[in-house]
Amino acid sequence: MQEGKTPGAESSSQLKARLSKALFELNLKLASCKSGALVQVWMPEVTADGSMVLSAQGLPFAIAGVGDLLALFRCVSCRYRFSTDVTRPALMGAIGRVYSSCEVGNAAGSNSAGLYIKQPSCKAQ
Repeated sequence: MQEGKTPGAESSSQLKARLSKALFELNLKLASCKSGALVQVWMPEVTADGSMVLSAQGLPFAIAGVGDLLALFRCVSCRYRFSTDVTRPALMGAIGRVYSSCEVGNAAGSNSAGLYIKQPSCKAQ
């Protein structure tokens, strides 16, 4: 172990490489999905003012099936940053609410996960 490194700590590039590999393997399983699928990673980052936001820019993603609109959605997603500050819910968006609560049901600010999770038309196995 290198001095100054904590056990189990990974560099950003190592983490991105592991995420890329996992998404590649998932994408192979989703290849037969006719309706399309977008899987993207949102990671926390500290801004210049010390607040924490979630961003997808520069992070691995996978698009399977019909991808034109999903690719466009991915491009738009990379422009957004979502706050993780629970005292400012208007800035959190669904992504920030799920991250802060660790509960998918809080995506809509309620306990109804069905608003954001639809029954999948294809399943990764």
